[in-house]
Amino acid sequence: MTRQELKNNIIADCKRYINEYCHNVFKVYINCPGFRYTYWMRKVMYWKSKRGITKYVGILFPYFIYRNLSMKYDIHIDTNIPIGFGLMIVHQGGVFLNAHEVGNNVIIYQNVTVGSGNENKLIPVIQDNVKLLTGAVVYGDIVIGEGTVVCPNAAVSKSTQPYTMVGGVPAK
Repeated sequence: MTRQELKNNIIADCKRYINEYCHNVFKVYINCPGFRYTYWMRKVMYWKSKRGITKYVGILFPYFIYRNLSMKYDIHIDTNIPIGFGLMIVHQGGVFLNAHEVGNNVIIYQNVTVGSGNENKLIPVIQDNVKLLTGAVVYGDIVIGEGTVVCPNAAVSKSTQPYTMVGGVPAK
């Protein structure tokens, strides 16, 4: 990841949070814990992509803040997965994200679980413009299609078609 890519990703993430209550970047950073977490996650991802001594020196401060916010807001996102621009975490609390890839403009609400905690490689791919609503669980080696809305408390274990809405246990 280059410095320009980092900047573009952070700007795109910030634009997702700007609304009638938060008109500038400073207010978004102060008032939106999801953006604050995403900002430091992106910084850690940037420093992890570096090589040599700068990787280890540069990552110390961002990683400390990132881990602190992870515990404070109960958001756990693996920094080794490619995450597209415009990620929005609407409410903090109970977010666990472990996927092969996350697309652009994904919205995640609270208590969402994606993937599994173990290293079994049965983790999903989340494509662009997906909404994961409150309490959604997505697991298995599946693909969540572009524009899909996963309804609250749905358990998705099969791949979805683009631009569909899935809900229920198991989701249909």
